[in-house]
Amino acid sequence: MIRDECRQLTLHIGLPKAGSSTIQKFLHTQKHQLIRQSLNVPKCLGAFSHFKLALMFYSSTHKPDFLARNNQLISAAERLIFKARLEQQLEQELGDSNIRRWIISSEFLQHCLQEHHEIQSLSLLLGQFFETINILLYVRSPLEAATSMMSTEVKMGKTHFALEKPEYYNILCNHQRTITTWQSAFRPKKLIVRDFNKHKKENTLIRDFCDLIELDWQEDYALSPRANESLTLDGLKIISSLNKHLKQTKTRVATRQRFRFIDHVSRNFQNSEHYTPSLEQTEQFQSYYKASNDWLKQQSGIDYTDIQSTSLSKQNKPATYSLDCNQEPTISEEESLHIWETWRKNQEIRTNHQDVTSSQASEVQSLAESQASEAQSLAASAASDTAELIDLAAE
Repeated sequence: MIRDECRQLTLHIGLPKAGSSTIQKFLHTQKHQLIRQSLNVPKCLGAFSHFKLALMFYSSTHKPDFLARNNQLISAAERLIFKARLEQQLEQELGDSNIRRWIISSEFLQHCLQEHHEIQSLSLLLGQFFETINILLYVRSPLEAATSMMSTEVKMGKTHFALEKPEYYNILCNHQRTITTWQSAFRPKKLIVRDFNKHKKENTLIRDFCDLIELDWQEDYALSPRANESLTLDGLKIISSLNKHLKQTKTRVATRQRFRFIDHVSRNFQNSEHYTPSLEQTEQFQSYYKASNDWLKQQSGIDYTDIQSTSLSKQNKPATYSLDCNQEPTISEEESLHIWETWRKNQEIRTNHQDVTSSQASEVQSLAESQASEAQSLAASAASDTAELIDLAAE
């Protein structure tokens, strides 16, 4: 494809746990409004998050991770075929549209592409299609990002909930490394860094995003729901207990069913406390990411150098370090499994009822079709008899 000199791209690369799912849900639900304002979002890269773009640039030495395994892209040969096919689809989709402003959004770009040459290869491909590329990155304070990531890992199957040591979250929380790596490998026209903490607190994330992509604001955009919210303390206990039970009993549960249950827990256990790190955990994160936070403040004015946890340790609680927070959920492991079993049985009853209803509806439809067919046959027979009588009368 010859590069269109007017085609522009906003490439939103994350971070994970910094509003990416909320932005992607907004882009998905408002796609018609975007097109009316001459903005477009590629469909071929993924219906929601454009995770396929990240997968295109897994090098031959990139270890198979959850994203590669879920998409059966283990070998280098499979990845090359996948990349060639998707590149062709993207070229066709861009070429078929007369819209010149595009948005690509995937936190997997930042999280999964860690090698300089992988990001550089992505830059070279997108540079063939777009004259101007701006990178957008929302960052979050390391401790909050890590706590939110811990919740996501429980949703994905972790059997306990606790913060790991600060270095475990380096890919997510070392903002200096992320920004300098992408700036060096990609060399975009602009690399825009925004403070997710600020916009979450003020509930202005979508408004800020619309300003950046030059989308005219409408008041109903403010009603866009948040997505992938963190579990409460009770929610963490319920889901981690289920994960532990499934692992111990070697029970397989369909992914769709698991996430329906997680959604049920998220909606019905919102009123318990949220996981709060201890004072010592807070201090360890501040110390470990001090250089990155100082650099971020100097470069962009975003200040995470003195963000403190509102931990129970500050309320005259012991500050001894442990991987677990100082709080205790109000729900036991036994109660957690009872919640799962009750929900599962209710789902089975509902499914059986729907099957019966569907079967009854099918029988009614079949009877109606049979009666209609019979009526048509009778009508055709009557018409034939009438025609014969007319013919006899004519003779």
